[in-house]
Amino acid sequence: GAIMYSDGASAATSTVAAFAKRGDLLVVDEAIYEALGTGVTLSRANVVYFRHNDVEDLRNVLERIRESDVRLKRNSADQRRFIMVEGLYKNRGTVPPLDEIAKIKAEFCYRLIVDESFSFGTLGPNGRGALEHFGLTPMVDAEIITLSLENSIGSIGGVCVGSEEVVDHQRLSGAGYCFSASAPPFLASAAIASLKRIRNNPALLESVRRNRDAIYRSLCASSFPLEVVSDDLSAMIFLELPEHGADMTAEEQVQILDDIRDRCLRQGVAIVSTGDHAMGNLHSPPPPALRLTVSAVHSEDEVEKAVQVVKDATAYVLGKR
Repeated sequence: GAIMYSDGASAATSTVAAFAKRGDLLVVDEAIYEALGTGVTLSRANVVYFRHNDVEDLRNVLERIRESDVRLKRNSADQRRFIMVEGLYKNRGTVPPLDEIAKIKAEFCYRLIVDESFSFGTLGPNGRGALEHFGLTPMVDAEIITLSLENSIGSIGGVCVGSEEVVDHQRLSGAGYCFSASAPPFLASAAIASLKRIRNNPALLESVRRNRDAIYRSLCASSFPLEVVSDDLSAMIFLELPEHGADMTAEEQVQILDDIRDRCLRQGVAIVSTGDHAMGNLHSPPPPALRLTVSAVHSEDEVEKAVQVVKDATAYVLGKR
């Protein structure tokens, strides 16, 4: 089943806070994005972070918790316990090893929360996200799935997918559901239409992947001075200064990347400089970066132009230093 929220961020935030309460335990990837981080804070649960996409560190964290249970004679069943990850990390462009994480959560008897807001529509044979990409089953390998409708779906709002109990629980416990107006019906209709287009038109998925691959090939195969740090599965491409701008402060890196962004915009290519806008809202802020996002409707010529404009802007800005 699924429950729809009128805001994408609220869907993630409210879902986490609906299930994890004071005294419960959240084991969280340090790189989660702002909406999930807000949910963690509002839950007031006990929180333990593990290193980003580091399965060995996750295992070590869970083993330490198990040892603590034995030492304190604590029954793990007395506490709801969750592992929380993103299917595609908004601020890093990286994909977690969900197949390994799902095995670990089953071994240690945890529940798994996966946010598919940025993976849905791009990953998996049918575009259903990271779980499908790894051949995993919703509600079995991941008990709770959150999803924004504001990215690949092109609408407004968000949904949480889970068992009947997971969905019904949120009708009274999901703050963003209880204390917000319902989404306008036309937005739900727009989301349904987008889902049908993705299902009935496989060429859309092929197009976004072709454009993604073209950008990675161009940026990685040349002497491009910025470093591509995102996974090649990601339609969000992140570029950082080499070695995180060694000998430069974060503020200096941000200024350089902002200048590159501004020059690209003047040439008709809109990219994002992640800068320091989220530094105070993330548990583990990533280094400053440029973010390029490709879609299925970009033509081959537009992709080539975008790459060339980014290259030229980077050469110009770095050449002035």
